Amino acid sequence: MVRTLEGKHDKYFEAILQLRGVGQEVIDYVDSEFIAAKMPITDFSKVRGGYDYKVADNNFTRALGKRLRNKFGGEIKESASLHTKISGKDAYRVTVLFRQGNFAKGDIVLYSGQKYQVLTMAKEIVLRGVDHPEKLRLKYDKMKKITKFED
Repeated sequence: MVRTLEGKHDKYFEAILQLRGVGQEVIDYVDSEFIAAKMPITDFSKVRGGYDYKVADNNFTRALGKRLRNKFGGEIKESASLHTKISGKDAYRVTVLFRQGNFAKGDIVLYSGQKYQVLTMAKEIVLRGVDHPEKLRLKYDKMKKITKFED
């Protein structure tokens, strides 16, 4: 879907995409997604710990957050705030935060003193025991308790 800012001021935005703790590969992917969709970015800023993109479309930004989580693994958080009323309807601005983990699919990690291999990082983190048959499904709020195993 091609979105234009026709009839809007040049700083108009509906959503903010916040990238935190990401590498250049994620930034390049996000930039290519904006270009492919011809999606206007009305502001870009480097902030402490990452980057913020102000984007002209809520739905595109939410979908991009999910694609980032599925492709790179990491936590996404969405929030919405009432911005204005348009023709009597509430109009919300959405903020999508993507925080990349310090480990990736296939890595060996430590969690609760045990070694695991990361099987998937999509809606949740799935780990399989290296020295034991246990399989764990963890929510992203546990991501900070998982560390990459270094030999």
